[in-house]
Amino acid sequence: MKSEYRGHKIKFKKEVWLYNDTNKPVKDDINISCGHCGQPITKEGYDACLGILPEVINACCGHGNIQEAYIQFSNGIRAYGKDAFLIIKVLKRDLRNENKYRN
Repeated sequence: MKSEYRGHKIKFKKEVWLYNDTNKPVKDDINISCGHCGQPITKEGYDACLGILPEVINACCGHGNIQEAYIQFSNGIRAYGKDAFLIIKVLKRDLRNENKYRN
């Protein structure tokens, strides 16, 4: 059986999930850098490419797979897949614009 974890291809062999490229168990490196952008998670545990998004309590960039992206706001609203990907994109753009005008 094959799958992906944080953008890295993994395989299930002898009852253990392994990274395809290293054959190391996934459980030994669950905080692996994103297989899509290569960035490590932040010290807070966020996807580095997302950073801290306003009013967001939980989000994932999808690590190269838009269908796996998700976002959850502090008011309970959630979005998944392409919808989440587009919302994240807009929030990041707005943050960049806000920071540009502050400096």
